[in-house]
Amino acid sequence: MIPGVDAYDTLSGAALAAAGRRFAGRYISGTNPLRMPEAADLTEHGIGILALFEQGPAAALGGASSGRQDGYTALRGAMLGSRRTVMPDGAAIVFAVDFDPVAPADRSACLEYWRAAGKFIRPRGFLLGGYGPEDLINGARNESLLDVSMVAGGWRSGTIRSGVQLVQSAVQVVIGGATCDELEATTSHFGAWNLGGLWPPVLAQEGIMRIARSSTGAAFVVDGSRRMPVDGQHWPAIAAQQLPPVEMSDVDLDLLELVPWGTL
Repeated sequence: MIPGVDAYDTLSGAALAAAGRRFAGRYISGTNPLRMPEAADLTEHGIGILALFEQGPAAALGGASSGRQDGYTALRGAMLGSRRTVMPDGAAIVFAVDFDPVAPADRSACLEYWRAAGKFIRPRGFLLGGYGPEDLINGARNESLLDVSMVAGGWRSGTIRSGVQLVQSAVQVVIGGATCDELEATTSHFGAWNLGGLWPPVLAQEGIMRIARSSTGAAFVVDGSRRMPVDGQHWPAIAAQQLPPVEMSDVDLDLLELVPWGTL
């Protein structure tokens, strides 16, 4: 799990880093949206950013019509108050459903809301994220609506389905004077970014392999965004290439996505 937070308040990159948080969900909507100075501060301290969007807890009840409107508004939010889109291709915009829709008609409207928002933002290079109660998220995942799933802390059954990338806690903390919800990522790839590009950053240029090792001696081969453990069987072949090592902290190694050797 990668520790993070989400917040409506303006966040301090230094405070988050000191508190051991690796990423932060921040709204690009509302009366206190993420703006360039805050994004620059988070970037300076190595904090990933997850873009959240909400026009009201029950805005999704407007269905497809609201989804199209909010998709348009979210694209403006992705400019962070500047004159151009700041968020990189591959970043997620997470549209919130901040209530528990029980009636079938309400649940259907929420799914159509996400579907319409996705049709608007995906052609612009963004991933569609959804935040909401676990049952609603599972329903959206059953229909393959979402690229990024974020389960709300207030409506959790205790068992999170495999594949959900973000899990919010019902616990709140204050970090650097900002009230935050605790948030954990179950994978290193969930549409986070900062002003340096997608987060966590690619560790090597595409096509160039490097050995990454930590203080514990764990070793990895890195090829673009593909990373794998180096086992004893393949180590001689890798060592024969005399590739320079890339020193990494144990925390950074935890962010690596492990894939089978055969996928190279």
